[in-house]
Amino acid sequence: MAETPKYGLKSTPAVVPDYNKIDFEGLNNYLLDIDFSPCMASNDVEFIWSHIKDHLCQGLDLFTPKVHLRAKRFPSWFTPEIKHLCNKIKSLKKSLKSRSTVKRDKILQLSQLLNHKVAVAKAAYEAHLVNTSEGNPSRIFRYLRSISQPSGIPTRMTYNSIPAETDQIIAESFNKYFFSVFNRQSPSTPASMCPLYDIQTVSFTESEVYNILSNLDPAKAKGIDGIGPTLQK
Repeated sequence: MAETPKYGLKSTPAVVPDYNKIDFEGLNNYLLDIDFSPCMASNDVEFIWSHIKDHLCQGLDLFTPKVHLRAKRFPSWFTPEIKHLCNKIKSLKKSLKSRSTVKRDKILQLSQLLNHKVAVAKAAYEAHLVNTSEGNPSRIFRYLRSISQPSGIPTRMTYNSIPAETDQIIAESFNKYFFSVFNRQSPSTPASMCPLYDIQTVSFTESEVYNILSNLDPAKAKGIDGIGPTLQK
């Protein structure tokens, strides 16, 4: 007897900080009690920022409540086998090198297998849905509504009136577009991108820093340092 596939998979719920509920008073008192004298005695910018950043991150962790994001539901027909295949292809693509034809062939082979598994899983789930929904067709109607909803992602794109339907053609189209709007000979290239002199010193006032930080948009994402605009303000 064939084993019934496990349907209704969910992703692992994520725990993220709720920046809208930061205890700024507690964070401020925490930072005021820290000894920043090593920063004042050093001329090493990397050391100073690392020291400040470590304390900011510790304070952020202490005074920012955490919120649990709802688990993401996969499509009803999504099975553990398909999830495993998706993760395998994703891992291969991350480690792919431009000249690695072996990995390219493996990715192509797994992608074809994935398409086949998805088609089989959809058919099996729909048959399972029909067989288990006798007398209660609401699940069938709910499934039909979910697959009939229009997607906001276009299924086809064009560049210079040339359709781009495969991943390779789409990538080549993006490459041609970006090359056409930005290249080394482009007169619109900002001069600041090719500096003639190295910056030896930086001078700014407290009011200038305050004005810049005050005008930060809290809705913007964090930078590579992991410090969000909400905390900086």
